[in-house]
Amino acid sequence: MDYSSTSSKEMIFEKVSLVTGGFDPIHSGHISYFKRAKDLSDYLVVGLNTEEWLTHKKGQYFLSWVERAEVIRHLEMVDAVISWEDDEQGSACGAIEKCLDIAEKVIFCNGGDRGKDNTPEFQKYGNNPRVKFVWGVGGEEKRNSSSWILKGYFERQRKLLGI
Repeated sequence: MDYSSTSSKEMIFEKVSLVTGGFDPIHSGHISYFKRAKDLSDYLVVGLNTEEWLTHKKGQYFLSWVERAEVIRHLEMVDAVISWEDDEQGSACGAIEKCLDIAEKVIFCNGGDRGKDNTPEFQKYGNNPRVKFVWGVGGEEKRNSSSWILKGYFERQRKLLGI
């Protein structure tokens, strides 16, 4: 399921910015990331990882894909929210492929915790002239983390419950 604010799938863009992640739960660092990514083009696509991807990466998910998509699609800087088939590497190559179908150029925006060495998409698209990788979007340092937020929440709950 994809959520898009456009009414025509035939619309072709000169360039789109693409951010991908679990965004579970979404936080202020994500908002900054989205805003900076939107500054790089006129159209921002948020590629939202599946519940299965989150479960594989973190052991569980907090919010369903639909719930995260509903929140994100209502942010003023977001133009579309998409899903894609997970691959064996857990990469967002499928999201890049979808964006290449609607745009001449895809700007694949990566946060401060990413670089060429830990971005599997770079292996497939690093030499593709239609895909530009931008690092440190939203800042060079990770300001917040969904995992940190959830860890703090569950620690407070255990303390409250005495477990």
